[in-house]
Amino acid sequence: MTGFNFKNKGKAFIFLAAVAFISYLLISGCGQVPQDKTQSSLIDKQNSITTTDHNRRLFSKSSHGEIRFGYAVRSCFVKLGGNFLVDGYNSFCGGYKQNQNISGGSVAYVSDIKINGRNVRITGQVVQVQTCEVDVSQIIDKARQSNNNSVIPPQFIKDGKLKLENNDKLTLPSGTYYFKEIKVSGRAVLEFSGPTTVVVEGDVSVDSQGQIKTNPVFLKIISTGKVKVEGQGAIYAGVLGDEVKVDGKGQIFGGVISREFKGEGQGAVHFDKGLGLDRVEVFPSEVTIKVGETVQLTASARDIFGNEISCVVFEWSSSDPGVAVVDQNGLVQGVGEGRAIVSATAKKEGYNLAFKEEAIVNVIPAGPVECSLTLIRNAPVVSGGGFHTCAIKQDGSLWCWGNNFYGQLGNGRSGIGEMSSIPVQIMSSGVVAVSAGGFHTCAIKQDGSLWCWGWNQYGQVGDGTNTDRNTPVQIMPGGVIAVSAGWAHTCAIKQDGSLWCWGWNQYGQVGDGTWESKNSPVQIMSEGVVAVALGWGGHTCAIKQGGSLWCWGWNEYGQVGDGTWESKNSPVQIMSEGVVAVALGWNSTVALKTDCSVWNWGGRTRINIPIMIMSGVPAVSICAGAGHGCMVMTNGSLWCGGHNEFGQLGDGTWETKFDILVQTMPEGAEVVYCGAGHTCSIKQDGSLWCWGANMFGQLGDGTDVNRNTPVQIMSIR
Repeated sequence: MTGFNFKNKGKAFIFLAAVAFISYLLISGCGQVPQDKTQSSLIDKQNSITTTDHNRRLFSKSSHGEIRFGYAVRSCFVKLGGNFLVDGYNSFCGGYKQNQNISGGSVAYVSDIKINGRNVRITGQVVQVQTCEVDVSQIIDKARQSNNNSVIPPQFIKDGKLKLENNDKLTLPSGTYYFKEIKVSGRAVLEFSGPTTVVVEGDVSVDSQGQIKTNPVFLKIISTGKVKVEGQGAIYAGVLGDEVKVDGKGQIFGGVISREFKGEGQGAVHFDKGLGLDRVEVFPSEVTIKVGETVQLTASARDIFGNEISCVVFEWSSSDPGVAVVDQNGLVQGVGEGRAIVSATAKKEGYNLAFKEEAIVNVIPAGPVECSLTLIRNAPVVSGGGFHTCAIKQDGSLWCWGNNFYGQLGNGRSGIGEMSSIPVQIMSSGVVAVSAGGFHTCAIKQDGSLWCWGWNQYGQVGDGTNTDRNTPVQIMPGGVIAVSAGWAHTCAIKQDGSLWCWGWNQYGQVGDGTWESKNSPVQIMSEGVVAVALGWGGHTCAIKQGGSLWCWGWNEYGQVGDGTWESKNSPVQIMSEGVVAVALGWNSTVALKTDCSVWNWGGRTRINIPIMIMSGVPAVSICAGAGHGCMVMTNGSLWCGGHNEFGQLGDGTWETKFDILVQTMPEGAEVVYCGAGHTCSIKQDGSLWCWGANMFGQLGDGTDVNRNTPVQIMSIR
C-alpha cells in the first residue's frame, strides 16, 4: 500500500443456507442482489436530499493496474455543506445538464457522513458500504519508472513540481505522468489529448479559473496528498486522493475516491458515467453457421457494475473476409469454410476508446439440411426443483427427496431442518407426470387429475387457499395432460389445449392480464397449447400448435423476447412457427426450432429479442436451471453450460462456463432435467444420475455434499 490504506471492518451476518444459495445464483448472470445499506440519521433530516434504492453489487473495483470509478463520491469520511451539488450525467449521450438524476450521481461512505445546511443537493443514492480500501502502490511504482515527463517544456516543471498560472495552456499527449505537485491557477489550462493517468506524490491544487481536463474524461489523477479545487476551478477527471476538497464554485466532472471528502460553497461533483466504462461484450461469443447463412451479433459497452452505457457505437471487422464478413450492424454472413474472428470496437466521435471484444465465427459447408426436429416432449418422470427433486418409477410410484421446509416432499412433514437425502415414497402408484417448483410440487395421475402440495404463500398450490400443504391436494379432477411448476407459480395444460395458470403474479407471469396473485387456476389460453415452461425468476412461455411461441411475465432482462424490457401480464407472440422446445432460466430463455437452430435472449446480455446462437444442433432434450442449461443430443451425449459454483455442469470442475458447452456425458443420456442449481439425467438403461448443489440432499445420494460429476441415484425402469 502506498499513500493510503482505507479499511473498515465489515459486519458479519449469518444467513440461512437457502438464502446464501439464492444469492449465489443471482450474482453475475442470473440477476442482481440489492446490497445492504444503512442511511445516516443526518440524511433523514435533510428535506432536500433524495435517496433511492441502491441495487449495485460492488462498491468499486481496484486492481494492481487500475482504479475504477462507480460513484460521484466514494469516501471513508464525507462532509457536505453550503450549496454543494452532487449529480451525474453521461458524456457519451450529450453534455452536462444540472440535476440529471442518473444512477451514477451518488455518494458512498464507510465510516461517517455529515451534511450541514438544507441546500445540499444529491440527485442519486446515499449509501453506506463496507470498505474503501484502495491499493495504488503498483500504479505509483510504474509511474516513477516509466512516464512521459520528458515531453513537458521546462518552464512548467521544476524538481518534479508542475505549475501553470495566468493564461498558461499546456497540452500533453496521452500516457502516464509522475509529479511531486501540481498547481493550476489563473486562467491556466492543463489538457491531455487522450486517456491519461497522472500520479502525484503530493498535493494537487486548482483555483481561480484553472482547469485540468482531457477529452474524453478518461483522465485519472492519483494523489497521495490533498486535492483542492477552489474558486471557479475545474477538474475533468476521476480523482483519487487522501483528502479531496471542493469549495467556492469549484467543480469536478468525473468521480472522487478518497479517505476524506469535503464539499462546500457552491461547488459540485458531477459523476460522468463514461468514466465507468469498463468493457465491451459481444454476444454470442462463439457461433457456428453454414456458408451463405447469417447470424446477428450484438455488442454492448458496460460499466464496472455491468450496466449498459448507451450512445456508444461499434466498428465491426472480420479477421478473414474469405470466411465471414460482417456489416456495421453486426450481421455476419458465412462466405467460406473455416474460422474467423469478428471484432467490435467501441467508437465515439472525439473519444479515443481502447475497448474491443471478439467473437469466434465457425463456418461449415452449406450442403443439404440434414437436421429436422419435431416437438420435444421431455418425459415428465423426473423434475428438479429449487432444493428438492422428484421422480416417477415405472410402476407409477412417486418418490421425492431434498429440502422439505414447506412440505414440498409431500410426506406429511414440514418445518425448519426437515429434509431427506434419500428418495422417499410419496404416492404408491398411478402417477404419470411430476413437476418440482421452487418449494412446491405438482403431479398428474393416470385419470388426468392434478395434485399439488408445498409452499403456498402466493396460491401456487392452487387449492383456493394460501396455506402450505405437506401432503398432496387435488387441484383439478381430470383432463390435465401437462403441468409445470415455477419458482412460485404453476401452469397446466388440459386435453382441449387450454392453458391454466395460478400463483405468484407480481410480474404478470400468470398471464391473466392482471398483476394480482391467484390461488386457484385461471384460464390463460383457450386452445392450441402443446407445451408450457416456467422460469425461475417469474416469466412463462408456451408453445402452440404449429410451433408458435408465446411468452409473458418478468422482463427486466429482455427474457420475454418482445423487444422491450417491460413486464407483460398477458401472452405475447415471440416466434411465429417452428419452435419444438423452450427452456426458461432465472432471467433468460432458450428455444430450439425444427431446423435444429438454437435461439437465446435475456440473461446477462439483456438482449430482448431472439438471437440465433447455434445451428445444426440435433437436440432431443433441453433444460434450464437458475443459471445453467443442458441439452442431450441424438447420439446420447449430454452438454451443459453456465454457472458451475455447485458443480451443476457435471464436468468435474467448479468453474463457470459462459457462452460455451462442456460435455457431461459422452454417450448414453436420454433426457436431462435442471433444478435451480442441480441437474439430473435418465440414461438409456433407465438409471437416474444427478449432480450439482446438494446442501439439502437434493441429489438423493444420501449426503449433503455438492457433486461436480454425475452420481447414480436409482433406477427409474
